[in-house]
Amino acid sequence: MKADIPDFKCNNCGICCKKYVGSLMATVEDMKRWEDEERDDILERTFLLADEFHHFRDDQLIADLWITKQGNEPHACPWWHRSTGCRIHDTKPQQCRDYPISLEQAVRDGCEGVPQEVNP
Repeated sequence: MKADIPDFKCNNCGICCKKYVGSLMATVEDMKRWEDEERDDILERTFLLADEFHHFRDDQLIADLWITKQGNEPHACPWWHRSTGCRIHDTKPQQCRDYPISLEQAVRDGCEGVPQEVNP
């Protein structure tokens, strides 16, 4: 449960995946997890902001996400599809896991994970 959103449950509507795709970053912990999981498909879509990330704190933002092979930022998350939802839900970046950060943000964005009785 999100701190100020009772009964919040992500239903993979994709609203945040479209709205925030150009501002997402990975933490060191995200990068380490993807290395451990051998998720080269994810790692190849990141752009490291430093040559080496292992000496940073785990919660530090260290890489831009989801850069295309041509070096561009995509218009939507490459891992979300309307028929399947998030294809990396179990290992998605911390910033995605933390969404929404407030009820106000969720309502403003039209997030479908907010129960109707909570939505003002």
